[in-house]
Amino acid sequence: MEQCRKGVEIVGQRYSEGIYYLSDLIMSEEIFRGVMEIVEPHFPQEITEHGTKIIMGTIEGDIHDLGKNIVSYLLRSVGFKVIDLGVDVPPERFVKAIKETWASILGICVLLTFCIGSIKKVVIIPDLIRIGFQGLHCIDRNSGMDVFKLQQAYGEKLCLWGTLGSDDLARAADPVYFNDLLENIRLLNSRNGFILGTNSGLFKGIDLGRLIEIYKSVG
Repeated sequence: MEQCRKGVEIVGQRYSEGIYYLSDLIMSEEIFRGVMEIVEPHFPQEITEHGTKIIMGTIEGDIHDLGKNIVSYLLRSVGFKVIDLGVDVPPERFVKAIKETWASILGICVLLTFCIGSIKKVVIIPDLIRIGFQGLHCIDRNSGMDVFKLQQAYGEKLCLWGTLGSDDLARAADPVYFNDLLENIRLLNSRNGFILGTNSGLFKGIDLGRLIEIYKSVG
């Protein structure tokens, strides 16, 4: 499974560099699917039955599942119990699945930008609070999530977790953008229930000095 994980990383890197194309991504998912069909029955029973439950699904209106499937395979390979709802999943089906399974993690996938509205319309956060969720991760401004409104509405009941995107860090070289970004983070940090997570990776164009300065400012 470790070799599969490394292979997926290589494919993703080559796709981002323009060396591989969508057809190569699809082929890598098919290969991974075949590997999982062979090795998953041999996973230890205690892992498959008692792993942390995660619900995965692609939001209503979107039928893309390439990334969702790869993530699900990786999660299963390290012991998580993934409940895959498939594609074109109505918002209420996510809520129902959480109530039925008591899963502690929910992953809603979306690729098509016009389907993001389906996520926005989901009145799901109050349901999550009612059944015991205590945190919301990850806050992503690029998907249309307004972290200030979320904090104002749910900051006393949920811990909101946001991360810096690669585009934020690349654009932080601009002093005006950097100061605006820093002010937003400081404002969020001055209230209850906000965590600024570490960046998931280092990318070309990232100003490491700015990145360090950002984390020092909220430490």
